[in-house]
Amino acid sequence: MLSVVLWPTSPALARQSIGSRSVSRRVFDAYAASDRCVLITKGAAKTNGGAPNDSEVTRLASIRGLSKVLRSSNGEPNLVVLTRSLPCLEARTAKRLLRAAKKGPARIEDAGGRTVALCVEAGRLTRALNGGGISQWKPLLAQIEGRTLRVQDPEELVEIENARHLVEANGVLARRRIARLLAKGVLIPDPEHVQIDDDVVVGAGTTIAPWVILGEGTRIGRHCSIGAFNHILRTQIGHRSVVLDHCYIADSKIGKAAKIGPFSHLRPASVVGNEAKVGNFVELKNTKLGDKGKISHLAYVGDAVAGKDVNIGAGVITCNYDGRQKHRTVVGDGAFIGSDVQLVAPVTIGKGAFVAAGSCIVDDVPAQSLALARSRQVIKEGWAKKKR
Repeated sequence: MLSVVLWPTSPALARQSIGSRSVSRRVFDAYAASDRCVLITKGAAKTNGGAPNDSEVTRLASIRGLSKVLRSSNGEPNLVVLTRSLPCLEARTAKRLLRAAKKGPARIEDAGGRTVALCVEAGRLTRALNGGGISQWKPLLAQIEGRTLRVQDPEELVEIENARHLVEANGVLARRRIARLLAKGVLIPDPEHVQIDDDVVVGAGTTIAPWVILGEGTRIGRHCSIGAFNHILRTQIGHRSVVLDHCYIADSKIGKAAKIGPFSHLRPASVVGNEAKVGNFVELKNTKLGDKGKISHLAYVGDAVAGKDVNIGAGVITCNYDGRQKHRTVVGDGAFIGSDVQLVAPVTIGKGAFVAAGSCIVDDVPAQSLALARSRQVIKEGWAKKKR
């Protein structure tokens, strides 16, 4: 059976996001979880084979658009009419409404007795609407008798009419996500100051400190520690890894038992190996650091591959951009890059090689060799005394 969800909310509100999903997407997902579904938000119709496109939300001025959708369906579908925006409605509640409607019209009412959702045979309502318009549906709702469902949790019926309501709905959904994680053994000492998106997965035994944002697509393994003031998006973190305070990590992958931070910045396409370390004030971009590799502090490594057991010292920079193109740096397994080194890409440092501190490397360095690229020190005794 097809369910058509006809939703009179304005396009502007439909596009507003709560977490990683828009208001319209949340309404759609609640019904699509239990039935083949079409959502119409004042003109935009999408089935659950393709989620609503927020940019296509337009106004439906008459019943014609709805009738077209109904004619394209096999049989006469259910029509769910929502009189309020309910992004916090649980899928199980939507399922109850659809199931009850198999025996006749069914509705959900709020504590004040107002109808917030009505499920009825589509033809019945559209025939009643013919000759009128979409603006006529609310008076018709009160005339349709049927079974009334009560919602035990009033937070499911939080409506969206302004920015304050968006904040309220976000709070409801955040509490639900935190509760699910706590039930699975995730440790969150201060739930009120943690923001976690819908599809985030966190393993049991992991601790999440206050003031953490875990954005869409993030996966965190078991027995990890996520320190305070971290913002992590679309990133995978392996078991037993530690992210110390004040890190920003996006579109990256971190292995098992790795240590990140504090104050690290992992930009997109960064990969950190097992037991590797990325320390304070280190920025990675499109870089792979091998297992047990170390970049402990004050470095920029971009467009690079660094092998296993590599040590990259303080102040190291990969000079990856020549003003027009990006170039790659390769550092072989076991290599040691001293402090304050510039690696001018494209360049390769061989396995086990040493690069002396303060060097500017513009040519490849063979494996197991030492590279020095700095001026010889000159001492002029007595010069300072004469100068004064």
